[in-house]
Amino acid sequence: MKSLRTVPVSLTSAQKRNGATLIPSSFTFLIDNIVKQPELLDLANNILYKDELKTHATGKYDFISVRKQGEKLLTELSQAEAALATNIFPDLAKLAKKVRLWQQKLHNLKNTSLMHGALTEKLEIVIYKTVLQQECLEHAWDFQAYQASVLAHERFHLLHRQSIGSINLLPLGNAAFAEAQAYWFGGGTNLDEVRTVKESLAEFLRYMWCVAHGHTALAQAICTSFHGTKAYFPGWPYAGANGLIKLAQNDEEMAIKSFYEIWQQSLQSWHTAYLLLEKINPEK
Repeated sequence: MKSLRTVPVSLTSAQKRNGATLIPSSFTFLIDNIVKQPELLDLANNILYKDELKTHATGKYDFISVRKQGEKLLTELSQAEAALATNIFPDLAKLAKKVRLWQQKLHNLKNTSLMHGALTEKLEIVIYKTVLQQECLEHAWDFQAYQASVLAHERFHLLHRQSIGSINLLPLGNAAFAEAQAYWFGGGTNLDEVRTVKESLAEFLRYMWCVAHGHTALAQAICTSFHGTKAYFPGWPYAGANGLIKLAQNDEEMAIKSFYEIWQQSLQSWHTAYLLLEKINPEK
């Protein structure tokens, strides 16, 4: 893998005041150290391992309801086509609007999945070992490699959070920490977009970590995970990684450059970062 150098991030005055961490300019350095030597990235090495099974929900719209709406739309489109054939002109603009609204729902379908890891509000990393063990048995994956890949994903979340601002909880009521936390959790912005940017970047990082360390089966599993209701974001916020992964398979350097660009934009505008992610996922 190439060691891609990028222009150092220009932090805003608020980020400087809040003690933000600069983004590592070498992707290779990031990939090499995020699991085994996090201290080189100024990351804490505190991990909580839990055996509980915990689920998380994403998306807004019920699959069956959206499917019925789609079937109704198909009927209306067929009727419109038949009307045009007899020189009767239906309200195509209204029909097109219905299709656009339906597509938005299609991209935001409900999903419920078991959690593999998490970054808590206290910025602690949690790994749900039992879930990982079950999936490794089911798919014949190497447990240590799978666990490390999930750790890479969660550690990137922590690094992403640190690049926004202070991670210092003390003293109690620390204004810089509160400001950075508010931005991280998307206060006043579109939370679907915030979550999509976070998870897509972290999942792309996990994919690249797997590739760099020779875990081909795990990398392939990530590629094939974007199907069905999990093919679209923001309903499945990880799905934005699909465009970056496809780009990396054709032009790794461009994919890494795009990854950095989205990351850097997210420090100042989640919405701008989301729009960049959309451009890389044209099917979205």
